Amino acid sequence: MRENNAIRALGKKVIYRIALFVLVYLSLVALGLLLLYIGYKWATSWGVGLMEQVFDSTNSGIVMLIIIGIYLGIIALCLMFGLFLLKFIFTRQSDEEDGRILVNENDCPQLFQLISEVAQATKCPMPHKVFLSTEINACVFFNTTFWSMFFPVRKNLVLGAGLFATTSTEEIKGILAHEFGHFSQESMKIGSVVYTANIVLGNLVYGEDAWDRWVDRWSGFEWSPFAIFGSLTRFFTVTVRLLLQAVYRYVNIAYRELSRQMEFDADNIACKVVGKCVMASSLYKTAVMMQCSSNTHVAMMRLDEKGKKADPFEILELLSQIKANEEGKTLESTQLLLAEVKTNDEPTARFSCKDVWDSHPSDRERIQQLQNIPRPSNEPLLPAWSIMPVRLRQNLGELIKFEHKTNETEKVLITGDELKQWLEKELVTELLDMRFRRFFMECGCIDLFNPMEETPAETVTYPFTKRNRNIVTAYIRAFEDAEQMIEIINGDLEVSAAYYKGKCYSPDELPTVEHSQYMEKMLPKLKNVYREIYTYLRAGKQGEVVERLYERLFLLNKYIESYQENIIAPAETMVETWNNSSKQKKDESALFSEYVQIFNELKGIVPSITPLLSDDFIANESCEGIVKLVNECDVAKLEAHNEEQMEDINECLRLLSPFLDVLQQQYEELKLTIGRIAQAEEEGEMDCEENAKAVV
Repeated sequence: MRENNAIRALGKKVIYRIALFVLVYLSLVALGLLLLYIGYKWATSWGVGLMEQVFDSTNSGIVMLIIIGIYLGIIALCLMFGLFLLKFIFTRQSDEEDGRILVNENDCPQLFQLISEVAQATKCPMPHKVFLSTEINACVFFNTTFWSMFFPVRKNLVLGAGLFATTSTEEIKGILAHEFGHFSQESMKIGSVVYTANIVLGNLVYGEDAWDRWVDRWSGFEWSPFAIFGSLTRFFTVTVRLLLQAVYRYVNIAYRELSRQMEFDADNIACKVVGKCVMASSLYKTAVMMQCSSNTHVAMMRLDEKGKKADPFEILELLSQIKANEEGKTLESTQLLLAEVKTNDEPTARFSCKDVWDSHPSDRERIQQLQNIPRPSNEPLLPAWSIMPVRLRQNLGELIKFEHKTNETEKVLITGDELKQWLEKELVTELLDMRFRRFFMECGCIDLFNPMEETPAETVTYPFTKRNRNIVTAYIRAFEDAEQMIEIINGDLEVSAAYYKGKCYSPDELPTVEHSQYMEKMLPKLKNVYREIYTYLRAGKQGEVVERLYERLFLLNKYIESYQENIIAPAETMVETWNNSSKQKKDESALFSEYVQIFNELKGIVPSITPLLSDDFIANESCEGIVKLVNECDVAKLEAHNEEQMEDINECLRLLSPFLDVLQQQYEELKLTIGRIAQAEEEGEMDCEENAKAVV
């Protein structure tokens, strides 16, 4: 009852604000109609009369052309700006979207039976349309127009097939019950109005379409007397959108607060359908699958490179199981997962905040708020895939896009134990086990200890301990806290409350100095961790390889810093200066002079960098382009200041940032290779030896 009262109170608050939006927008609609009327009268009488008077009193062709431009411009301004204010009344959100398939009961009767059971349990009608998508998500949406806020609309359901990996039919039922719960009687029937108003507001404020493209072309029209009215139309449009942005923000802050409360309410409606333990399990499993989603695409690319393929949903399921196993948990579709999959020794963050624009509470908050309702039935936990026809699963898998590396049409399909073994051996090894990922990939502090300039530890100790992992994790958390505080101070993140070590602070009084001092105190311990890591690896079976990798790592890091300081930054300044100039001869001379300095820096650094790159990075298009430019371009010819040399400048500028990306990717690859050696030492294996030598 308390939650329903909260939703009722927040719902009234939102509806009052939406009423204000409707009044503002209807006023703009009235203005739009008035402009169309003015445009009509100007085109048929007022403007015609003015043109006749001017033409009778002058023989100047230029004046006549200007008057014609003004006549046509006013007509176009009234028509286009009037249409801008009216067009959203008739805009309709399409339900067509990539990565989803429209299905009916004949396609998957068992799934529709499950949906029907949930609809009855939540006292909701069946969805108007049902879509299956490739995502790890479910949602209900409407085909919205402006009038959807005043008249009933039918909802459409999107169910992501990614949710079926590792889950049971009961957990899918709970996920569906949550979505239907948003719009059941117990959610006060307010969701549809708020949802529709929010979509319409978003389209008004941020939506761009063919109308915007036409105004852009009009503003750039060569005939100035006509084009100026295009610029005026754009100016008026921006002004209206700024007004509506203020209204959008006013409505949305209240809507996000309501949305968070409705998540809790919808969860508890789902609990009444499937019970607390099933609902909690679905949230725990979904969190694991979301963490493994990106690695699913990596696995598909790696398989493609080797001329193999696999069902992406099976890859997702196996990766989720592997991750759970790393933390001592079992993840199966026929078992409920009743605990969060995470490392148990992770330090908590010192800083936390409540983002006013966050529409969803965290999974942890949602689980804590679930009502303690037992399962209403003892239905068996059947794999969710049992209600999905194989053909549909295959069709959805084909919609998942990833970067193909080969042109082969026929690839070998691997599945089951073979796929699991491949993932464990090839992918998990390549991406590092959780014990090593934290030290080498998640924390960027390997450069705190430079063995080329500092002395390694006196004794060899095992560095990958729980204590050291906690030190690294604490620093990662502290760094993330610092970034969040900076976002709040800069106005990039708007919060209703901020807490540091449990104490509440206003956004203007965040303890940034105290936090900086805390991070500085952590650095000696963190540096010692990486000193121990180097000493341990240098004393191992691949010690000489490790030493060469570290040497390359620090040299490359030095060149990256120099490249950013002496090439990227000056190039950005040069381009900005040129864009803001009048493009006269003196500006062109300054441009070429600055470019010569940048190019000389480039010529000096590229020959030193390329020996540090692996063959696959050297073969990169941007790397090859930079090397070719440095070797073939004659600096003396730049004094000609001709069009050909300007093309060379543009080509060089085009390559600078991609080449920096290559350097940074090589840096990350070197760190990853050192991590693989550490992992191989731990496992007593040398499987990564050839790979390490290839990088070296």
